[in-house]
Amino acid sequence: MIEDVLGEAIDAPLSRGMQAEVEFTVRWQSAEASHEERFLARKVDPFRDIFPPGMDAPLQGMKAGATSSGEYIPGKLVPGLRPRKVAVLDRGCFKPMRIGGCIIEPRSGRFYPYQLLNSHPGIRTADARPAFRVLEVCGSDVKVDFNHPLADRQLAVEARLIKVYDRRSRGKLLDWMEEICRNGPGMQARAHGMRTNFEVPAATRCEEGEASGALVPLRLKAQVDATALHLIREQYASWLPPGGKVLDLMSSTPSQLPDDMDLVVTGLGLAVQELEANPWLSERLVHDLNAESALPLDDGIFDSVVNTLSVQDLADAQAVAAEALRVLKPGGQYIVSFSNRWVPEAVSALWAELHDFERLGLVLDQLLEAGFTDCRTVSIRNHWRPKNDPLFAETWDSDPVFLVSGIKNG
Repeated sequence: MIEDVLGEAIDAPLSRGMQAEVEFTVRWQSAEASHEERFLARKVDPFRDIFPPGMDAPLQGMKAGATSSGEYIPGKLVPGLRPRKVAVLDRGCFKPMRIGGCIIEPRSGRFYPYQLLNSHPGIRTADARPAFRVLEVCGSDVKVDFNHPLADRQLAVEARLIKVYDRRSRGKLLDWMEEICRNGPGMQARAHGMRTNFEVPAATRCEEGEASGALVPLRLKAQVDATALHLIREQYASWLPPGGKVLDLMSSTPSQLPDDMDLVVTGLGLAVQELEANPWLSERLVHDLNAESALPLDDGIFDSVVNTLSVQDLADAQAVAAEALRVLKPGGQYIVSFSNRWVPEAVSALWAELHDFERLGLVLDQLLEAGFTDCRTVSIRNHWRPKNDPLFAETWDSDPVFLVSGIKNG
């Protein structure tokens, strides 16, 4: 059950001075995929806060369940594309930085924090914005883009009134689109359709030390809170076919699958005891994907393949994606979900270096290069952490959820 800290919601219209929870969904399209950003806005006051034009009034005086939507041209909700924000810098402008034993180098398509830049005319190196994008590296020149990642995207926005609280609003005058889009959305798309350079030594660990082909046992998964797990299952329920045959990669116990869809699940993992304790599984396979990415399975036998909270632990995630494509039926779907928590010894230096939304781009790139089509990404952020969660005293925010899916054609 998802809990909050605002007290009991009321079955009443949202009136002036009250607070509300509103889930915003922002949808947009890139050349390679469709994208959806879900964000739970808390302590919302549509009488005072800044909404997308025309979307606040339909929620005023309404009860939970009411929706409002709109479509907006590029530049309407986030700063628009400005050619002057694209510049060519000398490579010497980049400060040396080391993460996980690796020197950070500018790479085409990647995002970097402003603090990575030395002083340069027109650039404030203490800029609070999270990142800028490298478009091209050519010898000693680096072409960079300081535009918002969504600057040239048309955005479709939906707001759904989740709960109403009889609690006085303090009227912070929040700009909700700025809040939702300021730190990540858009980074998962390729720059002008060109493939992002995610090249690093494949086995380089997050921490310094001797590299290993098999990073760590796959069962050492990062654990996320109950809200995040609920959201993953909710998304799976909307994507998986009822009664479908599912391959659960890097499975342990339990599988984070909806339990009311009559799924026939094959679990593939490392620990036989965990597989045996998993009530979702009708078939169990012990197999180490870091030792051998080839799946011991026939072609075209599954309706869906899922990889839950483990993609960051794979030594060769693209090879595993290609194997997922092979074992899927035509029209079948590969779904990868992850969060921002992981076992440090398990992940590559690249994973540790990337922004959350760049990780979406990395997994999307792996699916595209493996041959998947009709790809999509979903981010789900800012939901409440359950009050009984051990980390509730540190943060009210649930762990974010990120998903990437692709379809096998023909």
